[in-house]
Amino acid sequence: MQGPEIELQNTFFIAEDIKREKPKEALEMYENVILLSESMGDEEVKFRFQSLKNIVVLSARLHLLDKMISNQRLLLKMVSKVAREDLSDAVNEVLDAVAHHLASQPESQSQIYKMTLDILRTNIERLWFTTCLRLAKIYIDQKNYDQLD
Repeated sequence: MQGPEIELQNTFFIAEDIKREKPKEALEMYENVILLSESMGDEEVKFRFQSLKNIVVLSARLHLLDKMISNQRLLLKMVSKVAREDLSDAVNEVLDAVAHHLASQPESQSQIYKMTLDILRTNIERLWFTTCLRLAKIYIDQKNYDQLD
């Protein structure tokens, strides 16, 4: 391996180790992984994708809504570059974080769900369907039956 690849991986794994105790520092490290991976071209999709997922999850945890939404868009642009299982795991982890950390902000929850559903509808029907079910449960819990349609 060459220098930039080692730096990228080290930064990623250090961020993984500290994300629970020091989420802000981990967030910055994941952003550095993105920058490093972009400088390497399309060869480092795995770490870029995983870093984006973690940025979205940590942004939800820290209530950084703009950062969460913009990085979710970037994450969803990578749908065709990752394995379906990796995509499914990432979408479910993001939606779990949104449900947990943004429970009191239904508009933000809805925005993330709709953005995700728009991409999944044309790419992966099964994941689109399970995501629809999760959104429906949120609407039912909120007694928002008009949106349920």
